[in-house]
Amino acid sequence: MGTSSIVADTGSRTSTPTAAQQGAGAGFRGDVEGLRAVAVVAVVLFHADLPGLSGGYVGVDVFFVLSGFLITGLLVSEVRRSGTVSLRRFWARRARRLLPLATLVSAVTLAVSWLVMSPLELRDVAGDAVWSAFFAMNWHLAREGVDYMAADAATPYQHFWSLAVEEQFYLVWPLLVIGLLLLARLLPRLGVRPTGDAFVPLLTAVTAVLVAVSFGYGVVLTAQAQPLAYFLPWTRAWELGVGALVALGAVRLARLPGRVREVLAPAGLLAVLLACVLLDSSTPFPGTAALLPVLGTAAVVVAGLGGTTALGRLLSVGPMRTIGRLSYGWYLWHWPVLLLAPRVLGGEPGLLVKLGLAALSLGLAAVSYALLEDPVRRQRALVASPVRSLAVGAACVLVAYGAGTATAGLVPPARGDGPMVSSVQAGGGGETEVRRVVQESHDLQRVPVNLRPVLDRAEDDVARARNDDGISCMVAAEHVDVSREPGGSCVFADPPQAQATVVLTGDSHAYQWYPAMERIAEQQDWRLVVMTKAGCPLYDVTMFNNTFNRDYTECEEWRDRAMDRIEAEQPDMVVMSAAVFSPREGDFSQRWAEGVTRSTEELQERTGALVVSLQDTPIPGRDVPRCVAENLDDVQACTATRDRALTDQDRRQATAAAALAAGATVVDPVPWFCEEGCPPIIGNTLAYHDGDHISATYAQQLAPLLADRLAGALRSAGPAA
Repeated sequence: MGTSSIVADTGSRTSTPTAAQQGAGAGFRGDVEGLRAVAVVAVVLFHADLPGLSGGYVGVDVFFVLSGFLITGLLVSEVRRSGTVSLRRFWARRARRLLPLATLVSAVTLAVSWLVMSPLELRDVAGDAVWSAFFAMNWHLAREGVDYMAADAATPYQHFWSLAVEEQFYLVWPLLVIGLLLLARLLPRLGVRPTGDAFVPLLTAVTAVLVAVSFGYGVVLTAQAQPLAYFLPWTRAWELGVGALVALGAVRLARLPGRVREVLAPAGLLAVLLACVLLDSSTPFPGTAALLPVLGTAAVVVAGLGGTTALGRLLSVGPMRTIGRLSYGWYLWHWPVLLLAPRVLGGEPGLLVKLGLAALSLGLAAVSYALLEDPVRRQRALVASPVRSLAVGAACVLVAYGAGTATAGLVPPARGDGPMVSSVQAGGGGETEVRRVVQESHDLQRVPVNLRPVLDRAEDDVARARNDDGISCMVAAEHVDVSREPGGSCVFADPPQAQATVVLTGDSHAYQWYPAMERIAEQQDWRLVVMTKAGCPLYDVTMFNNTFNRDYTECEEWRDRAMDRIEAEQPDMVVMSAAVFSPREGDFSQRWAEGVTRSTEELQERTGALVVSLQDTPIPGRDVPRCVAENLDDVQACTATRDRALTDQDRRQATAAAALAAGATVVDPVPWFCEEGCPPIIGNTLAYHDGDHISATYAQQLAPLLADRLAGALRSAGPAA
């Protein structure tokens, strides 16, 4: 999770550095190296699922603080020694230290992934390798909305996010230092006559402001969108800044009384350890929770500025310093080893095996340190020439990038070679025909050669409802407009003499029916209005957004706007649908059913429209295209049982019962997907494009069945009141 000060040069290893040297970051700090060991052990054991270490991910925060301290100290020392900062030398040291080993680990990870992953997974992994090569993995994960704590979101390159944050810091921080150094020298010309050296006070003041702003932004964003806040450099900068402030105040902090330092050191380490055991995946992080490991780390560092403490001597023992020295390599190796091992071993390993894998990755770190990491860092020709060092760094970047792009280009297509199978003909035999095909699909062994969509393009076989301005009618989680723009003009199949106005509304499990609804609207001469929002049903129930890690207030605001828009449309029919995932704790099913009742009754009162509750589709519980790609000769391995696919059956039944009681028409699509089980391929069609949304191709094939239900209900209901 963090490389941070793992990769910082700490200078020569003198045994008794002066306070000034320590403050400048030029002297070796055995306690700092031992603190690296604490941090990396916490991260590795957390990833190995060691019980009781639910907050081990805070090791990255320890690394960030140490990095800010050491790097700032080195830069300030260089300014005091030479009057400036050599960007070439600074970046050259970083390149020698970081890039060769990162490139090796990336290449080995790609090679192993090629052997154990399906083509679809491998293509994604190759893309991650490219993002990692350019130190942008944190931006990629933030953009994808990845939840770091979610195991199903893991990629072998996910841990490169913290290295990306480090590299971004290394690029920006020395430029800021140089800029402030120039400003300090210009102050006398601007009429400002500071007493003494203006550079350090100026850098300290600016750093303090940046820390305050970054921390405040991190707290706010963690409350609004926690997974996004986890990866962004803006929300992590304050942690590096805290370390920088310690380095800038080192001379004064070194004067703390010995008795204070002897208390401060163990108190700081205790804070870090408490964070490791008290925090967990449900903790909003970074936010205010990050104060515990960040300030704890700063306390340990401050305590060692004026001389060695009792805790410092403990952290400086040989084994701790050895682990600290290997921490960068151990961090890089441990995650792909733990993540890819189940593929090699053929199953999820137990705790003892995971601990063994963690030890194996430490062995890899030791070997790579001896053969690559340390020799390159100390290679005389490179040390003597920043240009050569930067050239080596550029070569490493190009190799990592080339390996990723080459892998993506060489990934073989995921194709089945089974006998051709006919597609579903819902318009010919109706539901009887569809159910027959579903039943026969249980016996499918090999992926048919005429599978639609092809597996390589399955993820793109999605509903694509956009208005005339090209704006998606699926409103993103952070937005509240009915369809991303004033007025919400997501209107389709709008004939001059429309026979009816029909609204499709709800979350993504309503939106997935758009391909079918558009086809029906064209055939029936309906005016179709689409109002959907990610993770937000129209049912009047308070939702919790896992991405934001809080109540989904944007959903409630959007829901109010959607109701007003629906009333303004005065539709003849409103089709509602929503995802029903795994059971929620407490009385959620009851509150959900009450929300179904309230929304149904409100729609009827405000519009007089026929309300249709389109029940949720089965949820396979796995990424269907990837599963099929891994089992081209055994499709049944991807068939979900009805009990697994019909998630939270209490809530499903409560939804139907509440809708019926409130006067809505209920349409249940489950028979179109499942008999005794729910096959991933129905006829020659892939039923899902991911783990829970139906493919656009299958939705279109089901259009005749859905049309019969909706058109029949509309005819029976008569015109809207």
